[in-house]
Amino acid sequence: MFEFKCGSCEKVHKGIPTFGYDFPIYYLDVPEAERDERCELTSDTCVIDNELFLFAAAWRFRLTAKRAFYLGRLGFIKRKEFQLI
Repeated sequence: MFEFKCGSCEKVHKGIPTFGYDFPIYYLDVPEAERDERCELTSDTCVIDNELFLFAAAWRFRLTAKRAFYLGRLGFIKRKEFQLI
């Protein structure tokens, strides 16, 4: 079975890792000195100047592969819909 060392927790995990982003590209547009004030970043969400982003991972299958893999996705979500979650 495939194993990998996690860059976040430094533990060795079995199975396929999730591939994705830690933050939206817009996060880098905010000057580093202003990020603590203007941004809120968690493992599931990112808020930049009251704009909400939601992280998710989905199984992806390839016809030529014998296994599936996780692919991380990042999407913008309106505050009204976010409050329904």
